Amino acid sequence: MHKHHKTICLPPSRGNEMNDLENLLSLIKKHYDNAQSETEKILKGIDIKSFKISDEKTDIVAVDGSYTFLLNFSSVWIALIRVAALHYSLDNGFVLKDKKCVEKYVPVTIDEKIIETFPEEYQKLLKTIKMKNPNEMVNEYRRILEHQIVNEISKEKANCIVAVDGALTTPFSSEFAELMNSTIKYCEKNNNILVGVS
Repeated sequence: MHKHHKTICLPPSRGNEMNDLENLLSLIKKHYDNAQSETEKILKGIDIKSFKISDEKTDIVAVDGSYTFLLNFSSVWIALIRVAALHYSLDNGFVLKDKKCVEKYVPVTIDEKIIETFPEEYQKLLKTIKMKNPNEMVNEYRRILEHQIVNEISKEKANCIVAVDGALTTPFSSEFAELMNSTIKYCEKNNNILVGVS
């Protein structure tokens, strides 16, 4: 007659669980302390200046964009990107003075062989973006187009606040960095204030 032995699995002791939890909390705190230290270093390098709020009302030009995919065929997407710039006067409430809207159809693919068949303009952009997800790629297209419009606005308008969606300190490509440097120069020349709304 065979004897059957039962194996009983006991839960880990409360002491071990608490040690694990303490270790995890310690790890998170260490990460937080490191991040805080890095933030403090960055802030020390920034020249923060106070300023007085003017009684004068400054015109504002707001720039924002969106995109949608229209077609997907054999690893190629066609997307429509729309970017609008709205110029408001604030003298008597929000009064629309001027507007500009740009729409662009763009091809998107993650296949490098297909990219080589695209017109040179798109080849250059897709190789610059260096992303492997269609949504991310077309989103970067949108950002570049937004900043092209911001660049034009900063050149055409004077004494305005130029507000654009997104941070101004995250150049994701050399083309973006060049556009931003050019925009800053135009803003200084035309007394425009450039603002990133993130």
